[in-house]
Amino acid sequence: MLHVRVKHPSDCACNRCGFSFVGEKGLKLHMQIKHHGENLQKLEGPTCEDCDIRFASDTAYEQHMKVSPKHATANQLKRNSAPKDKNYRWPKQLPALRAHFKRTECEQCGVVLEGARNYDYHFRRHHPDKNRTNYSKRNVMCEQCGRVFK
Repeated sequence: MLHVRVKHPSDCACNRCGFSFVGEKGLKLHMQIKHHGENLQKLEGPTCEDCDIRFASDTAYEQHMKVSPKHATANQLKRNSAPKDKNYRWPKQLPALRAHFKRTECEQCGVVLEGARNYDYHFRRHHPDKNRTNYSKRNVMCEQCGRVFK
C-alpha cells in the first residue's frame, strides 16, 4: 500500500463499486474508464455515514469498507480488487491512458520505455555498472507529513 493512501486517507470513493482513491483525479479517471455510460443518478444502496457517500449497492458498500483507510487499520486493508470476469475486455480508452506515461529513451542504449518503473528495471538489468540521470534515485518527501522515502 502507498504511504499516502494509508497515512493520509481521503474521502474519494467510487459510489458505484466502492473502490478507494488517493485523490479526485484518480476517482475521475476511474469513473471515465470503468463506469463510462452508466446511469450515475440511480443510487439505491446503503450510505457510509463517516464518508457521507451513498453507494449503488450493498456490494459497493462492502468493498468500500474493506479498502477505505478510514474504516480499517493498515493490517486489515485490502487492495482494490474487482471480482474476476472472464468476459472482461480492456476499455477502448486504454491507448489514451498509455499516453499519460512519460516515454523515456535510455541514455545508454537508446531503447524507448514507458514510465519510471520500466526505465528503472531496464537500467538496473542492462546497465548495472552505470549511473543514470533520468529518473534519478533521489529521496522523495511526502507533501502532507514530511516523511522522506527512497
